Amino acid sequence: MSSNVAAECQGGDADRQETSKQRLQQLEQQLKACAEERDVYKKRLEAAERELKSQRTSVAGGKNNKKSGKHTTGSTTNQPETDASLRATLAVSEALIEDKTKLCANQERQIKALTHQVSSLREVVSITKDLLNIRNLEMERLQREVDCVQEKIAIERERQNKLGLAAKLNENLKDEYKNQLTLFQNLREKYEEKVMMLTKENLRLFKLTNELSQSKANSTPDQQETD
Repeated sequence: MSSNVAAECQGGDADRQETSKQRLQQLEQQLKACAEERDVYKKRLEAAERELKSQRTSVAGGKNNKKSGKHTTGSTTNQPETDASLRATLAVSEALIEDKTKLCANQERQIKALTHQVSSLREVVSITKDLLNIRNLEMERLQREVDCVQEKIAIERERQNKLGLAAKLNENLKDEYKNQLTLFQNLREKYEEKVMMLTKENLRLFKLTNELSQSKANSTPDQQETD
């Protein structure tokens, strides 16, 4: 019974450990996906920064050309439109960079949280393994104690069986002794009866012999007188 309980406990711990491992793998996959997404956004941010830098350089070059008077009629005509387009592109780029920066910061926080969670789960798994090892050692110790008790019970049962067999043999010997005693008493009674009968017979024969002797003694003088 204790073996079944130990097996059930170990099975439950194994299930919990397997669940923790699966959860840890899921978190590691999420962390990997977040890291890849972060790298993509960083690359996009770097590209946006390069584009912004290029656009700012173009705007600065246009302003320098305007101040130095180095421009043509066509460029003078299209300069306001170009400046407006660059400003709009610059505003969009800055908004995009700000959004991506916030998104990357959020991703960083999520990654840190997931990393901390993964570390915590690893610690939980390690502690669970230690507890399982401790409980397995305790179960083994208890199993040894149970085996020792069962062995003692078996020895005691065998001893009781032997005592029961000895008691039964003793009862049989007592019965046999009683039977032999009864037979001996019967034989003794018969012997005493036989002795009494023989004693009476001996007395009768003794009396008869005496009578015969006296009768013979009495008859002898008479015979002498007759002679």
